[in-house]
Amino acid sequence: MGQIIHLLCKENLNLENNGLLWLIGSSLMPFVVVSILHCIHFQSNSGVPNYAAEAEDLRIVLPKGLEVVGAILIREMDGSDIVNKAGDYAVEMIRILLPNIQECLRVIAAKFVRGTLGVQYFLYTQHGSPSIEVPDDVVYEVKPLEYLWKNMCLMHSKMLLKVPLYSPSFKNSSDYEAVLSRAVNIILSDLRSPRLHCYIEGSTKHPEYNLPILLKPFVLGKVNDSSTIIGVGGSSPPSTLQCSEFCSFDILNSTVGAQVPTPVKVTLMLNQSVRNGQPAAPCAKFLPSPGDTALTVLRLSLDVLCMGPGKLYLNEAVQDLVIPALSEQLLALKSLVRNSAAEKPKICSYHFHPPGILHPISSIYDTSYGELELGLVEVRKMLHRRLGLPLNQPFLRIANSLDFTIKSDPTCHSTDNLRLCDVHIGLQSSGLIGGRPSLIQGSYEYYHYLQDSWDDKGWGCAYRSLQTIVSWFRLQNYTAVEVPSHRKIQEILVGIGDKEASFIGSQEWIGAIELSFVLDTLLGVTCKILNVRSGLELPEKCRELSFHFETQGTPVMIGGGVLAYTLLGVDYNESTGESSFLILDPHYIGPDDLKTIHSGGWCGWKKAVSNKGEFFLHNMFYNLLLPQRPTTV
Repeated sequence: MGQIIHLLCKENLNLENNGLLWLIGSSLMPFVVVSILHCIHFQSNSGVPNYAAEAEDLRIVLPKGLEVVGAILIREMDGSDIVNKAGDYAVEMIRILLPNIQECLRVIAAKFVRGTLGVQYFLYTQHGSPSIEVPDDVVYEVKPLEYLWKNMCLMHSKMLLKVPLYSPSFKNSSDYEAVLSRAVNIILSDLRSPRLHCYIEGSTKHPEYNLPILLKPFVLGKVNDSSTIIGVGGSSPPSTLQCSEFCSFDILNSTVGAQVPTPVKVTLMLNQSVRNGQPAAPCAKFLPSPGDTALTVLRLSLDVLCMGPGKLYLNEAVQDLVIPALSEQLLALKSLVRNSAAEKPKICSYHFHPPGILHPISSIYDTSYGELELGLVEVRKMLHRRLGLPLNQPFLRIANSLDFTIKSDPTCHSTDNLRLCDVHIGLQSSGLIGGRPSLIQGSYEYYHYLQDSWDDKGWGCAYRSLQTIVSWFRLQNYTAVEVPSHRKIQEILVGIGDKEASFIGSQEWIGAIELSFVLDTLLGVTCKILNVRSGLELPEKCRELSFHFETQGTPVMIGGGVLAYTLLGVDYNESTGESSFLILDPHYIGPDDLKTIHSGGWCGWKKAVSNKGEFFLHNMFYNLLLPQRPTTV
């Protein structure tokens, strides 16, 4: 009898050439495909996967508990061996990832031949002579997110380690590697020690057990032993507690709008007051050295996600998912530390929830030389290719990472809840007949005079416009850099040699050129600058400004004389040449009240010349700063 294959995702088949896709799921949820990832490492030009390189990547990217359950081969021409190859590739990949598996494997093998209607799915068993079966049905789930989190539980564990490395000398790499390996092996041993305690926090379904749970001691094999689980508040929960009892149905909104549930938190602790099963005081070890000894303290941050079926027992989840995940990440960090050129490498794991992927994914970044360092950019590019993401938009920068300590408020885009966001929303139209509005894309924060208890009235309008622009790049997740203060802006300009040291702490104006220098230095953002000799010539730039807002979507700074404004859009009638400008005015000094800002015209549509007079002065020279959206990951 056949089986039903459940697909929780759509196939991404936009490959220029023949390709291979891994089907991702869980062996504990047979024939359910949770996501589809691209194979990106191959053995030369043979089309055969480089299994070792793929396994190394997938162990980092996937939450522990998700694994390869099949493969799709994409070919230009049909052939009798395509399904067999897909099945063989999947089986071999699984045996590399899960070397302890001995039983016969049954996987999903699929093929897509260009020019045909779609993917054809089969069930493949590699036992003696391979067998291929046609499933009873292939179902694309209508509510994949609900299906996934109804059946799976998300777990999160984090450890901060200070690893002391002692050696008479670190003169050569072999000395350092030997000492590092010994230290890592001790930690790996501790992760399997009976002295290990696991503090489990979550939102249980039963009010009487709505307390943190302590697994003690962590004795392997005693899954249902009542002595291993106690309630921290004095209650005694049943030893058969499953992960589903701790799973929260609260939803965390990620930075890109996808949703993941609040994970069960697993904190590991090592009991230092027990030795050989008996109570004992902690002790210090004295290890005499024959000569001078160097000490290096290595700081490692382990941060893992795991996904398991809700029916999994707590002990099983810790033993089979959390501990192996931490152990594998520790070994990965060891390898990266060993190969890092930095004296004190900053290597951390980050979790992301990019569009098109139902579950979180992870990556390890070495940020020793900054997030825009070429090697790290290449790491993100490879991950974009694996996930089928575009290469001209950032989805996997640190600013995109999930923060499981703070619940996001989906109604507020602001990085500072005290500052107004997207204040142009709710305004009436410009009133221009036959015009085509072109507006800013995405969210921004409104910066204006006197905010942050800083009196910049009369000189700080360009600084405030720059802060609004930087907030746009933050809220679009292009950067995690903080919005700079006036002093920080001045320090940057002095640091690059544009201003004298006396500029710091002054009340001197800045213009479009200075803003471009700061954006380049702070964010690596390039800018175009438009010049007009008179405010009356600004409408002539509306076609170019419309193109900017439609293709780049960033806020524009307009500077003329001693005044600066932030431009959020234009409304332009190409036939008549009439135009209107959506202005965000940084000269506002009132409270952050949206109604007051709208009624006072501090954010609103302005014409270059109207019956109220000239908004842009005819005798003033203007520069327009057009920040360019980065076209990189």
